[in-house]
Amino acid sequence: LIQNFAPKFLVVSAGMDIYADDPLGTIKVTTEGIGEIGRRIASLNLPSVIVMEGGYNNEALGRNITSFLGKFKRKDLYHKGHQAHKVKIYGKAIHPSLVKP
Repeated sequence: LIQNFAPKFLVVSAGMDIYADDPLGTIKVTTEGIGEIGRRIASLNLPSVIVMEGGYNNEALGRNITSFLGKFKRKDLYHKGHQAHKVKIYGKAIHPSLVKP
C-alpha cells in the first residue's frame, strides 16, 4: 500500500502501547513483533521521521523502542542504488535503567 502511494518520506507515529503487556494497550504485539514492524518500515528505504508516543510498561519500554529503532540501522535493508539514510535521534536518550536484556 505504501509503495503504491510512492511517498518521498514517511512520518511514523510509533506508539509503544501496542506492546502485549502494556497496561493501557489492547493490540498485544510482542517485542519481536515491534521489531518486525520497524524492519518493514525501514525496508521501504524512505527518509523517515519517527515520533515516539505511548507505552506505559516502563520495564519493557526501552527494549521495545530499541527493537523498533534498531531496524533502521541495518545496512542490508537499503535497496541497491539508494544511499543509506543516517539515523538521527533527537530529544533525550533512553535511560539505561529502561533497557533490560
